Amino acid sequence: MPRRTRLRRAGVLFALLAVYLVLFPRGTGIELQVSPEWRTRIDDVGPSAPIDRTVFAVRTGDRFSYVSADGRVLLHDQVLHTVAMRDDRFSNVSAVSAVSVIQDPRGGFLAAIPAEGYPLLGSRHTVVLHPDGATVSRWDDAAANEWTHTFGAVVTDIATGDGLTVVGRLDGRLSVIDAQGDTVFEYRSRGGRFPVVVSVAIDDHDQTVAALLDIEPQRLALFAREEEGFSLAAEVSMPSALRRPAMIRFHDDADLLLWEQPDALHWLHRERGYRGSIELPGTLRAAAVDPSVALLGVVTALPDSSDGLLFLHHPGSDFPFLRLPIPGGSEVLRMQDGLLLISAGGYLIAYRVERG
Repeated sequence: MPRRTRLRRAGVLFALLAVYLVLFPRGTGIELQVSPEWRTRIDDVGPSAPIDRTVFAVRTGDRFSYVSADGRVLLHDQVLHTVAMRDDRFSNVSAVSAVSVIQDPRGGFLAAIPAEGYPLLGSRHTVVLHPDGATVSRWDDAAANEWTHTFGAVVTDIATGDGLTVVGRLDGRLSVIDAQGDTVFEYRSRGGRFPVVVSVAIDDHDQTVAALLDIEPQRLALFAREEEGFSLAAEVSMPSALRRPAMIRFHDDADLLLWEQPDALHWLHRERGYRGSIELPGTLRAAAVDPSVALLGVVTALPDSSDGLLFLHHPGSDFPFLRLPIPGGSEVLRMQDGLLLISAGGYLIAYRVERG
């Protein structure tokens, strides 16, 4: 797309949201106002930008960046083969590298994990899936190996919490492994026409594991931690099934669990027990939660179009109170402390969300 067209689309999006993002949620009792905060080119790196404040990791296509909450870009680079990102560090991995280099948001060196494969960054550790698809290892921040396991089936998904790591596999088995390498819980799914672990998640405090299991039918399973391992605490049957890795994620600060299904994003409030969903016209691109303003945000890509949709939703209401077209679509959605960040072409655009 020509640069002039990208500029125009970014400007249109900036203006559209400036006009329409004055929100009066339906039936929630909450009045929100959204106003433009800043717009910056995603590759406009500022050498003097500080890193001692809130920083967002964002990826658009084969590029990734780190940007501060005030709109200054700390780093912009091309994805080599795959990139693992957290807001405080990243690993940009090539297809042939035998080492995973961990770097800070400026690109400074933090550690080198001597393991070939695909890293998953934890809070104070790194988990690596070997290219054989069945071997998983965990490493501490000093790049010391804590454990290595080779499983008897292909690994379908991995999630890592504070001290525990969850490994789901193609044969329907799920393992929870502690920081010493001991398996503290093992579960084998025998339900559905095709038993398989589709996706897994664990909360930040290692107290609850969630998994999307099986095909025909598919179900969400919750496992609660007890004195000795975990036990199955709840199951929710799904009306349809995804046959690919699906998004499933805990948002502990909002006490929410989100999970993806065909044409819908579901959520469960663990403390209050209510469930809900948003119908998605198109493919889910990103979802985020900002508990400071009680908002769930969702970005989708529309079928047979380059455009997308932005939803803002109060988890607890039956309907989204904002559904806005995004010219050119967006691959980014970040929400934190009242700041909403999306992408538009080569730009990042931020909006301030406040209670009126």
